[in-house]
Amino acid sequence: KAQAVCVGEKHDDARYHWAQLQILDQMTGGDNKVPMALGLEMLPYGVQGVLDDYTTGTIDEETMLARSGWKDRWRIDWGFYQPILRLAKTRGLSILALNAPGEITRVVSRKGLDALPASDRAALPELDLKNDSHRAFFRRTMDETKHPLPKDGLERLYTSMVIWDETMAHHASEWLKTDKRRKVIIIAGSGH
Repeated sequence: KAQAVCVGEKHDDARYHWAQLQILDQMTGGDNKVPMALGLEMLPYGVQGVLDDYTTGTIDEETMLARSGWKDRWRIDWGFYQPILRLAKTRGLSILALNAPGEITRVVSRKGLDALPASDRAALPELDLKNDSHRAFFRRTMDETKHPLPKDGLERLYTSMVIWDETMAHHASEWLKTDKRRKVIIIAGSGH
């Protein structure tokens, strides 16, 4: 009954992707008349038109991968995601590029939020950088995944992650609010 279902993953573990495929299949099979989407952490919102072209059949899978920059942007084997996106397309789901552009998050993680040009900063959703429980979650996630943390710049890395998460939430929410019947299945790393 939820409008949004988030399904986490360890990006390079096939078991997570198998589970995602099963969840997508169960939620979208049968006589489902609810408008649904598959939301992806893997691609920035700027390539949404490419995904739209793919879902409508205007372009094929190979062209979608090339035009979206999948290999350069995500760097995780397409084979993990291929069955999931193919099922979404076959079932008539919208496929949503939810993430912030890497160009923005890289600048913030290296130089800080103030280093962003005003136009990029204005395009960001509202950021909550004072949530202590989220900060603790971030730290635990970084420790558990053995993600390398900078000796300096931890605040910049955290801000970059908040931009990542808030942007995904914002774009999923924007898609949902146009029709109260809509539902979205969001695939993102377990750290989000």
